[in-house]
Amino acid sequence: MRYADWKAPKQDGETLLWPALDALIADASATHDRLGLADVLVQETPLSELRRTARQFLGIDDATPLFVTGHQAELHHPGVWAKNAIIHAAANQTGGEALHVVVDTDTPKHLLLRWPAHEPGGVGMDEPITDDPGLATAKWSGALQPPTPAHVAKLQRRLAESASDWKHQPMLAEVLEQLAPVEQDTTFAPGGLPAVLASATHNLDWDLGLRYSMLTLSPMLESPAWLALVHHLARNAEKLRADYNAALANYRRQEEITDPQRPMPDLAPGELPLWLDDLDRGTRRRAQLSEGRLIIDGDVFEFGDGDAESAGRALVMFLRRHRRRLSPRALSLTLFLRLFVADNFVHGIGGGRYDQVADRLIASFFGIEPPRFSVATATLMWPGVGEIERVCPSCIKQRLHRAEHAILETPTIKSQADFAAYHRQRWAAADADESIRRIRQALREAPMRQRWESSVTSRELFYPLQPRERLESLLSVFA
Repeated sequence: MRYADWKAPKQDGETLLWPALDALIADASATHDRLGLADVLVQETPLSELRRTARQFLGIDDATPLFVTGHQAELHHPGVWAKNAIIHAAANQTGGEALHVVVDTDTPKHLLLRWPAHEPGGVGMDEPITDDPGLATAKWSGALQPPTPAHVAKLQRRLAESASDWKHQPMLAEVLEQLAPVEQDTTFAPGGLPAVLASATHNLDWDLGLRYSMLTLSPMLESPAWLALVHHLARNAEKLRADYNAALANYRRQEEITDPQRPMPDLAPGELPLWLDDLDRGTRRRAQLSEGRLIIDGDVFEFGDGDAESAGRALVMFLRRHRRRLSPRALSLTLFLRLFVADNFVHGIGGGRYDQVADRLIASFFGIEPPRFSVATATLMWPGVGEIERVCPSCIKQRLHRAEHAILETPTIKSQADFAAYHRQRWAAADADESIRRIRQALREAPMRQRWESSVTSRELFYPLQPRERLESLLSVFA
């Protein structure tokens, strides 16, 4: 594949879509036809058959065009949200389906609800979306519970206090309203924080006209297709490791990357690109084989022959017996979704970069042409940011220098004493000059102003902090 050099849009309201929507749809159609007939064997079962199995698990007809995106369970910024707009637009034009996969198996991150202060030096917001005490220690977001009613009420009060100074009406109140548990005497919710947060944002998107399905990833990790892939990867662990590390080396050379940890570390001998999760203890470690076998508490699982159905059934029973789960890391997740589920997968810029490694891995390990993926993002800054006059510290310094030197006419300097006396007079005059005092004060306040400007020009703010009209405007770009 030929890849673009994707860059996050810098200007408010700018978007990125690669390739254009009509090309994205054409790529999806080609992938649907090609992988629908793919006879490459995964655990002695044709890939085409496993794709049908995966879609049946999701309740999606095999003939239906399917556009997929996914992201960690977090407070998405508008760039992530733009991916939902793309899958909606593509499905709408083709009569297909759009699906967003909430990755509830990744480490919790970006769960601080932030907004900038109304003015420099003011108080903004920086509060966790949930008061679950496990937020700092949870190994995956699915282990977290949604906020208690008291915490939601606190967030709502902070929003009401801050929004009274804003010139726009954010949509965040609608999301917060849905976050508290239905039962007021408990914090337990099926699916935990990811499911509740996903439901709240999904309802908001539905109100905005976006039509897509949303599901959390963890139930899919007991699906026949996922288990067949895991079994196949483990049974061919040595080839997988060689192809995986070669794909990384090739990518690093191309991008002139010298850090062996970027974009991810190589696989060690016997290591799989998976996590082994202990569901009772809430801990995890990298999935590691010993002489090709998975060993848990002295119990041994052999990755042998057998078709996908029987191999997957044996593996899931072994994992259930020990209350363990094999969860994907970055490459194995999109590899699964792109090969077994989607006709086109829509990435953000970061995902698009690391999936160039996945393309190399698909080609070498499975021996097939990688299905095309897409990249989409957008930038929405704090409403009204275009009206802000940006501070320029170097400009202030130049203005101050000119003003301080122009305060007195330069006399004839005949001695060192004359020079010192002149400077004492000039500084005294400058200290007494009101306009110079104002320039000096502006220079002292410049760092604080810059920090504030950085907060209002950030593209990382939770997208429901935007007003309806700005979100609808962004949707119209992709329609």
